[in-house]
Amino acid sequence: MGRAKSAPGGVVEALNLVNRFDRESGRLNQFNYGPTVIADEHVFVPHPDGKEGKGWIIGSSLDWQAGQTRFAVFDAEHLSNGPLALGTLPYVVPLGLHGSWKSA
Repeated sequence: MGRAKSAPGGVVEALNLVNRFDRESGRLNQFNYGPTVIADEHVFVPHPDGKEGKGWIIGSSLDWQAGQTRFAVFDAEHLSNGPLALGTLPYVVPLGLHGSWKSA
């Protein structure tokens, strides 16, 4: 495993990534938010049909340069394609915001 690199401004590059690793295939599915963003914890929400790996990855991120918090929804099987939906708040929510999901 390589070392995390510092991006301009001293932010560690690895903090702007969201990863999903498939242990069976060895495939890494990854999205990079960019150099001014710190990704917070993202959670997996399974699809109601129960198919293994199918669902969504939802999480927040902080764009420290813009002074905004963003919430993103990704297709868990195609994370590298980028967010399906992205909401931006006009202010910062502290990192560490956690969520949980409960079936209806």
